[in-house]
Amino acid sequence: MKRIFAVLLLAFSSPVFSCSFAPMTQEFEITGEEAEAPERPNFELKSIKRGFYDGNGGSCSDAGMITLKNISKNSRDVGYKFSIVEGAFEDTIFGDNPIVPSNFVEESEFTFIWFDGHTDEQEPFEITIEITPVSKSGSTGESARLIVAHPGVEKPWWKIW
Repeated sequence: MKRIFAVLLLAFSSPVFSCSFAPMTQEFEITGEEAEAPERPNFELKSIKRGFYDGNGGSCSDAGMITLKNISKNSRDVGYKFSIVEGAFEDTIFGDNPIVPSNFVEESEFTFIWFDGHTDEQEPFEITIEITPVSKSGSTGESARLIVAHPGVEKPWWKIW
């Protein structure tokens, strides 16, 4: 019995399950209260981090991250819907509901995480993101578009395996 318990303990204590992130965004609550139509947003690309292999299957090194910064007037009374309108992306990165940054990140930054793969080689991508502001009443304002591109990462010349 002790051996079975030891085997089960080793099997289910694998570091594979150890990767986690604090929530980067949270759902925007539409209350239905009166609100003016939100202004057209102005976002810029702050950073793109691509996944890689660090030798540890339980780390988060295989996560890719795109961080967008809202450089227009910030307000917690406006949420944003993000969608890909041009280009193809390897994973679902945006949900259907409007969001705001979570309390764990900068008030003007939206970070989106996807499984990019734990390899040293990453394919290029170019997408156009449509960003639509949503007020507390649920009304939407004029959308903005932002092109997000990454040239990819080639396998290092010295890696032959």
